[in-house]
Amino acid sequence: MSDWPEEERPSAFIHEKIDYPKGMFHESLIKSKQKQGEAGKKVYARFVKGKGQLNKYQHHMIRDMAYFEALFNEMLNDKKAKVETLEGLKKGREAMRMSLNISPKAKSSEAILKFWATGKMLHAAYKKK
Repeated sequence: MSDWPEEERPSAFIHEKIDYPKGMFHESLIKSKQKQGEAGKKVYARFVKGKGQLNKYQHHMIRDMAYFEALFNEMLNDKKAKVETLEGLKKGREAMRMSLNISPKAKSSEAILKFWATGKMLHAAYKKK
């Protein structure tokens, strides 16, 4: 990313300063790299290691889509991130957004709030079962 000037990037590849929903990240995680690491752990645990349980715990899956958005956004702030990696993540991000009918052109902050709120509502419904 360091050799791709921000002025030349499409808007989808520009980092957005986001005020994440309360409870998404521990308050001790201040730096972008720390948030990227935490989001990466959540995404890996849900979509790689726990992919067999995606249908069983849909409220967790939707909430972890917010972490996927956060991972992508924070990677845009990482000078060492590879453009090829980001392009692959962007495709995954767009597929996840389509599942909730979120525009591919929407800001990351908007998508994160929608995923997070939907996950919280599904969690409340799951607890009532």
